[in-house]
Amino acid sequence: MKPFNLILTLLALVSIGLTACGLLSISEADQQQLQGSHYSDLDSEALAVNNSAPDFTANDSDGKPVQLSSVSADQPVLLLFYRGEWCPFCMDQLDSIKAVLPELKQYGVQLIAVSPDDVATSQNTRRQFGQGFLFWSDASGNAMKAYGIDRDDGLPHPAVYLIGKGGELKWYYASEDYKKRPTGEQLIQVIKEKL
Repeated sequence: MKPFNLILTLLALVSIGLTACGLLSISEADQQQLQGSHYSDLDSEALAVNNSAPDFTANDSDGKPVQLSSVSADQPVLLLFYRGEWCPFCMDQLDSIKAVLPELKQYGVQLIAVSPDDVATSQNTRRQFGQGFLFWSDASGNAMKAYGIDRDDGLPHPAVYLIGKGGELKWYYASEDYKKRPTGEQLIQVIKEKL
């Protein structure tokens, strides 16, 4: 095995081991932060709940331009911003949501996961998580900016938005703490309360 490949293999094994031990896993968001219309500890201007969610265009994992409003016109959307496929905390949150996909379908909610990853990486992430997810590439950062969650390094602060059928923003959670996020189970409770 070449030295570079050996190093990559060792890093992957260490990451898997740390994740299995819970060291690279998300912590549940505080329950009281999930109540009410929204939670945000960001300095950006708060979005207005019960108004139209900011619309944007991104590329889907096939490289085709897609618009948020074209999906939210027909069904509720759970819009999740994550930092990228390289982030173990992001992948752990997506795993927790994958476990509740059947419940999301019962409520007719479409999950859209948006990151600054390029289209090829978004395609790879889609393969990992399956067809219940829509993975969109926001390499331009326009979606992050529209929601006020963009950071100086081109990454989004982790955030989740519940958008009702017709595009009305029902609830959201945005935080600087990339280790603490709503889990899939917590998001199902929010959906039950808000939709």
